[in-house]
Amino acid sequence: MGELSMEHIVFASKDIITCGNRIASIFSDYVAIQYCRHHSFLPWWDDQSNAPDPDYTYPDYILEVMDEKRLINPEKLYRRITELQPYVNV
Repeated sequence: MGELSMEHIVFASKDIITCGNRIASIFSDYVAIQYCRHHSFLPWWDDQSNAPDPDYTYPDYILEVMDEKRLINPEKLYRRITELQPYVNV
């Protein structure tokens, strides 16, 4: 795969499709997490320790669906998805 370079970052910043609907963005993140199925696929997962990275800067809306050990709580996640679904155009 190779190293991440400044060229990759610049390309990604120009290639992004922005979304002005914050609720839809949060909903999309929640659904992506729900379908992820493996902690190691999450951006805050530390493969070396097989645990959440304690130094990761979690967005507040992600913390809302986690337990005290920084693991996804499936019940909280499902509840938030259900709450937000009426407000997004899916």
